[in-house]
Amino acid sequence: MRTGLLLWAALLLAACDHKSDSSAGTATPAEINSPAGPVISSNVIVTTQTSGNFTVDARSEGAATFENRSDQPATFVFKAQGQWSFAPGAGALGPSGASSPAPSNFLLPGANSFELVAKREKGNYTHIGDGTELTLQPHETISFAMNDITGGAADNRGALKVEWTKK
Repeated sequence: MRTGLLLWAALLLAACDHKSDSSAGTATPAEINSPAGPVISSNVIVTTQTSGNFTVDARSEGAATFENRSDQPATFVFKAQGQWSFAPGAGALGPSGASSPAPSNFLLPGANSFELVAKREKGNYTHIGDGTELTLQPHETISFAMNDITGGAADNRGALKVEWTKK
C-alpha cells in the first residue's frame, strides 16, 4: 500500500513538473533527433492566471490545449521558442517552420510547412508561428500542433515552449 502511494505521488509530481516547464525551450540536435517515445499530454487550463507557459511536443496533434475559462471573450498573446524537426535526420526548425507553403494535405495548407499552428473549436487551424495574438470566446479551447501532414506527426522530433499572456 505504502509503495503504491509513493509511486502515485512520484507520478503526480512528475506530471506537475512537466506542466509548469520553465526551461529555455531550446533543444539540442541530439534531443530533436532522439528516438520517439510516448507523447506526454500537456493540457493547459486557464483559470484566473494572466500568464504562463507550456510545451508543445512535435509528435502531438493537439495534446497541448489552452482554454479561456472566462465567461467573457479574452485576448491572449502567444510567443513560441525552441526547435523541432519533421523527420529523423531532418534539420531543426524554429516555431515559424520552413519558408515553403504547406500543401493541401497539411493541417493548415498555404501557411509555412512545419510551423506552430492552433486548432480552433470549430475545427479550423490558425497560424501561431513565433507568436500571435488570438481572441478566444468564453470557454473556447484551442489545441497546438506542428503544421504537418494530417496524421504524420509520429516521426517528428523536439518541442517548443509557448509563453502566453492575457491582454
